Order: sequence, then C-alpha cells, then structure tokens
Amino acid sequence: MNVFITAGSSSAGLALIRQLAGHKVVATVNDKVEAEQVRVAGGLPVYPDLLSAGELRSVMLIAKPDVVVHLAPQLANGAPFFPDTSFDVLKSTGAALEAAKAVGASTFIHTSLVAAYGDTHGHTVDETSALKGSTAVA
Repeated sequence: MNVFITAGSSSAGLALIRQLAGHKVVATVNDKVEAEQVRVAGGLPVYPDLLSAGELRSVMLIAKPDVVVHLAPQLANGAPFFPDTSFDVLKSTGAALEAAKAVGASTFIHTSLVAAYGDTHGHTVDETSALKGSTAVA
C-alpha cells in the first residue's frame, strides 16, 4: 500500500510511519531536521507547500498514494488558523483533498488531536502540552 502523510514529522505522523513499516510512505516535512526524523521512522520526506494543491498534486503524482492521511494541526478552543505563521488549516485541508482526488487516491483521512487536551480554558496547547484524562496513543 502507498500512503501519503501531511505533517509527517508530527508525533502522530512519526508514529503512523513506524506503524506502516513494510508499506511505501511519503510524508511532508518543513526542514532537514524533520526530513531526517521521517527517514529514521521509515518514510520518504517531501517538501511541498501544504497550502498549494498544485505542489501537493505534484508530489502525490510521484508517490501514487492509495491513502492520504492529512494530519494538519488544529488549535484547541479556536479557529483553525495560526496567525503567527499564517497557516490556514482549512485551506491546507482543501488543497490536500483536491490533490488526493486529482491523483486518484481511494481514501482520504483527516485527523485532529485537539480533543486529547480537554478543556484548555482558552489556553493555547501544542504537541508539548500534557494530555488530560487519557493516555497518549498514536
């Protein structure tokens, strides 16, 4: 099976890559440190702009994914937008979905880990924040 993962160097992405050992996994990264993490986990890193359906389509054409797993980040208690980086999760999801459809991927999975943090009472959380009321399993 061929799998394409966005945010491949996230904790969920790296865990998924390790779980998919024996399958062809291509995963998006932002820099060479993340690329090495993906390689060590067993995936092939690529560097497309996650907001560009064209760039995603180009790398997906090479990857030929059966499955696309979109692990876009999401903020707890807030809109899916990161003002400090101008990363628009809705646009990213649309771009990934458009590219997946264009290359004929049979399955598209969109995930969010934000529920694992519970009610943050308006505080921003990220992957380094402690989980509340559950055990982390990726």
